[in-house]
Amino acid sequence: MSLQPPSPAPVGSGKLLSPSEDAELAGRVKFLCDFSSAIAKSIAAAKPGDPLLETKRTRYMQHKLRAVQLTNAIGDRLYFETAINALITLCIDANEAHDAQQLFRAVTLQQVRDAILRTHPELRE
Repeated sequence: MSLQPPSPAPVGSGKLLSPSEDAELAGRVKFLCDFSSAIAKSIAAAKPGDPLLETKRTRYMQHKLRAVQLTNAIGDRLYFETAINALITLCIDANEAHDAQQLFRAVTLQQVRDAILRTHPELRE
């Protein structure tokens, strides 16, 4: 998983996004992560031999990848880190502590870090 902090123009976009476009992308990431949360939790709780586990994993990874792609398109730092917060929650729901920790390291705004740590104190280093 590769998240890149926003640059003045999102990579590959060819244009600057307006604040409302960044807000919309952050909202889409949040929705996608919330939607995928049930799948993530079922993967985390799955027993070996679950016949649907591979299908669930594939679906989950598709949603997670799309959320990362949308996050990388966000140019505003606050919206970018808000989207990372949603991704962190998704990773924790799927028992992907390593991914959650990596994502948390990308958060630079103290206000966002504090909010994440209130929700996920296990990320304290």
